[in-house]
Amino acid sequence: MQHRRQGSHSQERVVAFFQDALGYVYLGKRRNRNHPNRNVVPERLADWLKDSGYDSAIVAKVLREVEQAAALSGSKTLYEANRAVYSLLRYGVKVRLASPLDSDEVSHPECHTRA
Repeated sequence: MQHRRQGSHSQERVVAFFQDALGYVYLGKRRNRNHPNRNVVPERLADWLKDSGYDSAIVAKVLREVEQAAALSGSKTLYEANRAVYSLLRYGVKVRLASPLDSDEVSHPECHTRA
């Protein structure tokens, strides 16, 4: 039992470091979440996109793209799914709206630098 307590203590120190020194927000233990085994939590991503000013139609399309990228189907490996999700998060999701001439790219502002 002593070993378990030392491990928990170490985890608490790491969490405190990420919060205090790096400014991270602790979201709690993964086993207490609705989606314990997912890289992207759809509700949190939707909230962040809405707070960033995207309308609900764009948010729905972005969520669908991320879900499709993360899905393990056919011969798609976990590595390939993770790479696809990373690519969307890093480089943005190209969303086509109702008109073919109307399109938008949804991305995190820190991921792109303009030359």
